Amino acid sequence: YEKVKLKQSNVFLKTELNDYVNSIYDLNKKFDVIVIDGEARFDCVQPSLECLKDDGIIILDNSDWHKNTKEQLDKSNLIPIHFHGFKAIHIDSETTSCYISRDFKRKPKSIIPMAGTIREQHITDTKQI
Repeated sequence: YEKVKLKQSNVFLKTELNDYVNSIYDLNKKFDVIVIDGEARFDCVQPSLECLKDDGIIILDNSDWHKNTKEQLDKSNLIPIHFHGFKAIHIDSETTSCYISRDFKRKPKSIIPMAGTIREQHITDTKQI
């Protein structure tokens, strides 16, 4: 926190869980992306839903461990997409869930992920007949 605070003026630290959960209201704005992580995931759902832009996304980390939190988000009008898989530092698989607004219309600048490899177009990727 101390290192980041030196470079970013909009960084704040909340040490009490209730303050942490409700800190999203401190900025008095709506967000494009909200990540739910940490100790109070379940309690962060309602504030996140209230502070999400109409075309926004909520990302729930470790949704396989936090089934009640996932089920609470499942009751919203957002579209759930679940990503299952292995992580480099774990021996078991985990799930991260993205909840996307039905009004989501953003287009990617590229399909190549950050630090991804750009591949040559495949020879069969043209009209063959």
